Amino acid sequence: MDSYVVVAVCRALCENGIISFRFNFRGVGRSEGTLGGGVGEPDDVRAAVSFVASMEQVDSKRIGLCGYSAGVIAPFSTMPQDERVQAIAAISPPVSFGLLEGFKAFPKPKLVISGSRDDFTPLQDLRRFVESLPEPKECEVIPGADHFWGGYEQRVGERVASFFVSALKG
Repeated sequence: MDSYVVVAVCRALCENGIISFRFNFRGVGRSEGTLGGGVGEPDDVRAAVSFVASMEQVDSKRIGLCGYSAGVIAPFSTMPQDERVQAIAAISPPVSFGLLEGFKAFPKPKLVISGSRDDFTPLQDLRRFVESLPEPKECEVIPGADHFWGGYEQRVGERVASFFVSALKG
């Protein structure tokens, strides 16, 4: 939740008039509960989407989800069937682990973004994964960026924000 990447994305979203909400999964940071080993975390995502959708300031028909690194797994394993979610963005997704099959079932706009020097998301695996996704989809590789985006946080935030501005426009 406090990652420089996540903060940069939230800042860029707000600068573009999009409400952002970030949270830790159960048992992480000061969140209550115990880590669910991937079992309970999708429930955390559903609860977060329900909370955001209930806010008066939010158009519940135009919700996007974004995850970074391992934070991509839980949202994208279960959210394709949630009609409230209209677009998803995956930053440095762990494609090599084979845990993102739900992402392939999402028929709405998708953005996959990674750095060219990301040791956890090899480019050949990323490209193969993106090729397996249905349209509409976008993929961007930022030259020089690694998995932690040091010095590139603002750039990834701006790219994700521009994707959501386009994908969620009313």
